[in-house]
Amino acid sequence: MFNCRNHCNKFDNSILKLSNIICQIKVRRNNMEKILTISIAAYNVESFISKTLNSFICDKKIMDLFEVIIVNDGSKDKTSSISKRYTDKFPNTFILIDKENGGYGSTINTSLSIAKGKYFKLVDGDDWVDTTQFVEFLNKLKIETADMVLTKYYKFNEKDGRTEVVTGDMEYSETIITNIDNYIFSHSMSNAQIAYKTEMLRNINLHITEKCFYTDFEFVIKSLPYVNTLNTYNLCVYVYRMGREGQSVQRSSWFNNINQGILVTLNLTEYYEKIKNSIVSLKMKIYMRDAISGSALNKYKILSQMPLEMKPDEKIKEYDFKLKNLSKEIYKSVLYVSSAKWKLPIIMMRCSNFILFKPFNLVIRILQKILL
Repeated sequence: MFNCRNHCNKFDNSILKLSNIICQIKVRRNNMEKILTISIAAYNVESFISKTLNSFICDKKIMDLFEVIIVNDGSKDKTSSISKRYTDKFPNTFILIDKENGGYGSTINTSLSIAKGKYFKLVDGDDWVDTTQFVEFLNKLKIETADMVLTKYYKFNEKDGRTEVVTGDMEYSETIITNIDNYIFSHSMSNAQIAYKTEMLRNINLHITEKCFYTDFEFVIKSLPYVNTLNTYNLCVYVYRMGREGQSVQRSSWFNNINQGILVTLNLTEYYEKIKNSIVSLKMKIYMRDAISGSALNKYKILSQMPLEMKPDEKIKEYDFKLKNLSKEIYKSVLYVSSAKWKLPIIMMRCSNFILFKPFNLVIRILQKILL
């Protein structure tokens, strides 16, 4: 006998399943519609965050194409409450994550774990984007397939208000490059220029060191060996603020946080040794080696300028020992990337087991006072 109730229940269940499938398709479609994820590291930037977030506000149809993940890294000011105004007004674009302080690397790891964008880009909480150029950037990314996209950027001087264009001495041909060995990278390449394909970052399980300064360099270097294709746009998207009091790039900050800077360099040195034999592109391998060597050289320079009461003589000896044991290749390459001004002093200090460090340090600091 025909059971109408059972038939209706089966029909209702089929409709429910179909409805769930449609909902899942819609969710996936919405996820795929995000062309770009912007990750903003926000720590005590109440004076700057409004300018940063305002720079992303444009036509609603454009704003639906990207997401801005604001990672409030344990700020003690009004960074979170200011950011919430934007998430309330533009919930499809701005996302706020409040978390305990974990350092710059933790903000990248957090946002990457939930990113929906096809591409992933970093913006600091005290910087911003040129809105017009950003919109054009998004329109180009709609059809982009490259693993990495590079652009020019602006440097804004906080002290005198001047703005300059930074090209990094690279070509911006707007033609996809399928052979990385055909492209000349700048050794001053920065996060301000880079957008990586999100899928690539996830495939390599990218993880950035947490509770540490200067890890933006890790984001650039750890991802590079896996780039097979790239494109370059003749646009200035990012505006990098310089000269702000308290920035981690200031010399006084480098002195106070030198241990963290050394940690990043040693971590990248170890990373290079681990993957160097699997890097397909010889040019990329050389670039990576030289970039890490340049970072290693920078630590010798900083330690050589530090006041003796901060015990740089002990630090530089320990640092030199660790660097040599991690990678003899990077250790030697430090001399190759050094200018004549630093090459001979480093050789002499190494040969003397750093007995000559104190007199060299004294000379450097006297010269600095005279020049200032």
